[in-house]
Amino acid sequence: MRKQKGFSLIELLIVVAIILIIAAIAIPNLMRARMAANDSSAAAFLIPRLATQLWLRWAEQLLLAFRRQRTAA
Repeated sequence: MRKQKGFSLIELLIVVAIILIIAAIAIPNLMRARMAANDSSAAAFLIPRLATQLWLRWAEQLLLAFRRQRTAA
């Protein structure tokens, strides 16, 4: 009996097919995870700025109310 020195074509094709199936399952999941990371990154970027804007608007309204009160008196 002859000793086999490598892989047959069928064995290589099966390995390639298995790798493609795993990639077909993994890539959409990775893309979904990347989009979720982008969303959370955008929220982390916007929330402090929104809080600052709200605080500045509140302070402006408070200052305007104080000025109206001083001019009315």
